[in-house]
Amino acid sequence: MVEHELPKLVAWVRFPSPAPFRLGKRMKAILKTIKKFFKPEYKKAFLVTIKCHDCEEEVSVRINRSADFQLDYNPKNPKHFYTIKKEIIGKNCYNLMQLEIALTKNTKVLYTNTKSCDFVKFDKE
Repeated sequence: MVEHELPKLVAWVRFPSPAPFRLGKRMKAILKTIKKFFKPEYKKAFLVTIKCHDCEEEVSVRINRSADFQLDYNPKNPKHFYTIKKEIIGKNCYNLMQLEIALTKNTKVLYTNTKSCDFVKFDKE
């Protein structure tokens, strides 16, 4: 049996470049409604501002709700729900500032304990 070889044909074809991809108004509206389902209802971070005793520098610290909040149940004080503990070093001096904040379930400040700093404010991001 003789095997037949097929002739090798090489043809280069140039296709026109595709038109730029644009979303229609309807598709944009659909994507917008889909994004609403994946956005969290609350902000996940808070900002705490403290003031150093030594150099009087104000330092803002970002507190992540999922990582820094410690769930704390105390039957003697049922309002106390979360505890945040942070150790902060400023940019101007290397004074170690310690901060402890007790929060309610609605993230309102019950009390603060500070060491070598003053508590200024607690804000939602």
